[in-house]
Amino acid sequence: ATLAHLDRLGVEIDLVHCHDWLSVVAGVGVQARRGVPLVFSVHLPQVAHPHTELELLGLAAADVSIVNSEAMQREVLERDPGRPPVVVIPNGVDSRRFQPVALPFDPAAYPAGPADAIASAGPAERELRVLPV
Repeated sequence: ATLAHLDRLGVEIDLVHCHDWLSVVAGVGVQARRGVPLVFSVHLPQVAHPHTELELLGLAAADVSIVNSEAMQREVLERDPGRPPVVVIPNGVDSRRFQPVALPFDPAAYPAGPADAIASAGPAERELRVLPV
C-alpha cells in the first residue's frame, strides 16, 4: 500500500534503510520490488526466535549492514563470515565539532528545584551525569 501511494505521488526510491529486525520484511519487499539497495542497521543483535531469523534475513539481503561497535561487528560476522559488508559507525557525538549552547536552568519548570527535575526524569535520564559547561 505504501509503495502504491508513493507511486501516485511520483516519489522515486533510491535506497531503503531498515533499522533492526522490526522493519526487515518491509525493507526486503521494497528492495525486491524496486531493485534498490538495502542498508540494514543492527542496533542490538538478537538472540531469540523469531527475532534472530528476521535479523538474519536482513543481514543476508542487505547490500551493506551497519553496527555501532567492533564487538557487534564480530558477533554478526561470526554468524556467517560470508555476509555482505558489515560497517561500524560508532554511537556518540564528536565534541570537537558539536558544542551545544548552554541553556540556563529554569526554576519555574521544576518548583522544587533541581531535585524535582531528577525525580521527574525517567530511569535513563536519572543515570545521566551533569557535565561542566
